[in-house]
Amino acid sequence: MKTLCKSIWALALCLCAGLSAAAQSDNVSPGKVGFTPMFVKTYAFLPQAAVDLMEQKLMQVAMRNGVASYSGRYVLTAKVAEEDSQATATTPVQYVKKLSVQFVAYDMETKAVVGETTVSVTGVDKTPERATMAALRRIQPKTAKMTSFIQNASKAIVDAFNRNLGNILKNAGFMAGQGKYDEALASLAAIPQSVDRYDDVLAAAEQICAAKAAADGSKPLSAQEGMAAAQAAEMSGEVQVTRLVEWEKWLDENK
Repeated sequence: MKTLCKSIWALALCLCAGLSAAAQSDNVSPGKVGFTPMFVKTYAFLPQAAVDLMEQKLMQVAMRNGVASYSGRYVLTAKVAEEDSQATATTPVQYVKKLSVQFVAYDMETKAVVGETTVSVTGVDKTPERATMAALRRIQPKTAKMTSFIQNASKAIVDAFNRNLGNILKNAGFMAGQGKYDEALASLAAIPQSVDRYDDVLAAAEQICAAKAAADGSKPLSAQEGMAAAQAAEMSGEVQVTRLVEWEKWLDENK
């Protein structure tokens, strides 16, 4: 538990590095949704080196498929299962590890899986730990299967926003009417730019920015500036830790 808490807090601090850092680190291609790679050790059979390697693999998948983001709303994670473990009857003995790695795209806000795919990898080496590492190194971050997984997860998210866009815009206007300008803008910032009516999102955000400026006497921000600032404020340690705890609970329940 202590290790888990340290991992959560460390990751939350990274996610809260600030707006400019997040903007520089994001690598989201047009038409796709950003995913934050996260991997917390929950498997006793994985050595620490394998945990570190899985973190690298998740980042590679996100980067090479153009969806790496620090937003924290959508998570790219993985569940690792040991399918088979054998020792050869040779001298010297060799160990064979067959692993099943399930990649999962998860929405921390709705607590829903939006996409998943599984790859099977096998490694052979002179110790069980090294055989595990050899297997994980065989994971290819950009294949037709992995690309399809990312595309389908992005599409599922965009489709959901398209279905609910009217209600989201209405709720944002309602929050702004109550003086909850940052919350309203943060809700709009979560909408992918690839939705069908993104011009309506920008128009709503611009109106809210103007209303906020009139209320506090500040200089009006543009729609993009207002949404970015609200999203950065939402990425507080408390918000991210709450999301990460929920995600860890989901992982434990779905091993």
